[in-house]
Amino acid sequence: MKKILTVLFILIVFLIGLIFYWNSTNKRTSGIEIIISHKIYYLKDLNKYKPEQISTCKGELTGYNVKSILNSLSLSNNDFAVIDFISKDGGKISIHQKELDDLYLTIQTQNNQNYFRLVIPSDEFNQRWLKYVTKIKLKK
Repeated sequence: MKKILTVLFILIVFLIGLIFYWNSTNKRTSGIEIIISHKIYYLKDLNKYKPEQISTCKGELTGYNVKSILNSLSLSNNDFAVIDFISKDGGKISIHQKELDDLYLTIQTQNNQNYFRLVIPSDEFNQRWLKYVTKIKLKK
């Protein structure tokens, strides 16, 4: 009986250790990776950017202009032609750089967790809006 309890205790300690290890190495979904030419920038919070009120078919939202975010990273419009927004579930939307002025990221909450959402106010039926944005890839 002592052997069984000892083995169970060791297994429980091992599992707890694995959980702590996994949590320390697992990336949180609360940030966005911005990838361009093998460089990765990590955008964790949007508080340093100026929020804007945007009118959409769903009403008024507070968003952060993607162009101003990219400009703060010292990226020029000549560095890329297409922007891919990728969600944590694998969804992807490609937007041409010409539409950069009309792209916004909003912070929304679901089940007590914040996530980023791509909003394009000019889309009449929200067809190109994307929830749970985790990556932005800039391509030539």
